[in-house]
Amino acid sequence: MQCRRCGFENTPDQRRCFRCGTILVADATVAILPPRMARWKRPLRRLSRAIRLLLGDRFDLYKGSEGPAAPRTRRRTIRLDRYSSWLAEMAIGLIPGLPYLINGQVRQVWPLLLAWLAFVGIGALCYATAVGFVALGLAIAIHAWLIIRRRIWATLKTVPERLVTTILLAVLLFILYLLVRPLVAPDISFVRTRISIPAMQIFEGDVLVVRSPARIPVRGMLVVVRQAAVGFDQTTGQTIRLPGTGLGQVIGLPGELVELHSDRFRVNGVELDTSKYPVPQRLKGLHLSTRLGHGQYFIALNYHSDIIADNPSLTANTCTVEGGRITGNVFMRWWPLWRRGRIGLD
Repeated sequence: MQCRRCGFENTPDQRRCFRCGTILVADATVAILPPRMARWKRPLRRLSRAIRLLLGDRFDLYKGSEGPAAPRTRRRTIRLDRYSSWLAEMAIGLIPGLPYLINGQVRQVWPLLLAWLAFVGIGALCYATAVGFVALGLAIAIHAWLIIRRRIWATLKTVPERLVTTILLAVLLFILYLLVRPLVAPDISFVRTRISIPAMQIFEGDVLVVRSPARIPVRGMLVVVRQAAVGFDQTTGQTIRLPGTGLGQVIGLPGELVELHSDRFRVNGVELDTSKYPVPQRLKGLHLSTRLGHGQYFIALNYHSDIIADNPSLTANTCTVEGGRITGNVFMRWWPLWRRGRIGLD
């Protein structure tokens, strides 16, 4: 007896096909009662059944309509059921394509799922850049449409309803997408540099990856320094604070003598290579000399402050940083893509 499903030739007394397990009948026809499911699909079927049992009727949106003469309590119940069904659909749809997978409708949306995966991949590859933000925005738009198109869109009768619902869902997904990176890599952040170090292939405007907390600083390491009070303005008597955190390069270590002459750094009398230890723009033309104490580091910070730039002694104070103010260190070039790689120190 030949199986019409797979073409395997079975013995006449076979009730099921030996190859695919399809039920056979006496006249050599195939009975689909129902067709045998592939093994890899069985866990998905059990998951679908469990979700349906958990959500009950709320997973299926209300499809009927009530006329104007319907009782007010009945209309209110229908409206509540409608909103609860929306919430159930949106909650399951937070995993892109899951509602379609549960209901066996993946074939209807597989191009959208592939596009979503492509944009998410580009967004992750180019994160913290304009290209990455545009790609993630398109991924969010596709994700919102996947949630709305299956059942919610048909229940929205007016253009304002559709517009407001789509915008609110896109904003919610945008917030959730922003929370993914801190959850996946809480110790990683991105910063755009204002300094150029040719020896490290780092130039102004590059995006760098910062690790927190910082490792023990060594000479040449790029570190992030948090805001701190640096002195008083003699004219106003107010405390001067640096504007936010800053990115700088470690020049001097505790106990060393750091000097700046002719736009070159000297440490304990030894002149440093300007291609590896460049002088920030705001320090050029100044003559500094400072002895670092215990736990202090000399960090070339490129803050933009007229008050600090006009006062050389105050400038030296801003470069002398306590170790506790160093919150992170740079370990990787992230953007541009063709210069991406880890930053090594000699």
